[in-house]
Amino acid sequence: MQDLTSECLSDLGPELTSLGVQGLRQAMCVRCFNPQCGYSRTSGTLWEQRMATQVDRLLVNPHFADPSSSRYEPVLSAQWENVKPGGWISLNDSGIVVPSPVAQSPKPLRNTAVPQGGIMIGGAQPPAPSVADPWALPPKTVKAGATVKMGGK
Repeated sequence: MQDLTSECLSDLGPELTSLGVQGLRQAMCVRCFNPQCGYSRTSGTLWEQRMATQVDRLLVNPHFADPSSSRYEPVLSAQWENVKPGGWISLNDSGIVVPSPVAQSPKPLRNTAVPQGGIMIGGAQPPAPSVADPWALPPKTVKAGATVKMGGK
């Protein structure tokens, strides 16, 4: 991590630069979110520590369950392939065949004539036209140049 305190001092006004380095760190560094500075609020967070060690913990030196522990008995009783660290198997080497992408249907032509009732697959009958909702409000039309007042009164 870098110490960017000198950059912060040069960017601030005289009222904060008069605090000095220690005063600046107490006043500003606790509020700073610059991940590159070692004094900022976000430096050394648990998330950064986790991300820094993620490759080692998950890929280089993963922890495996102790087969003699009764805690993991339901998991260990399942049929699993025993894989040692460094012996990972890629999908291509395991003989799994990945299906080729499904061919997409051609795009429909524009301006194609469609019957009024629509096109029914398999010769089925089109549905009966829906009846207008008797509870629906009548549509309101506003003529050009009308004044529309939004809200109550």
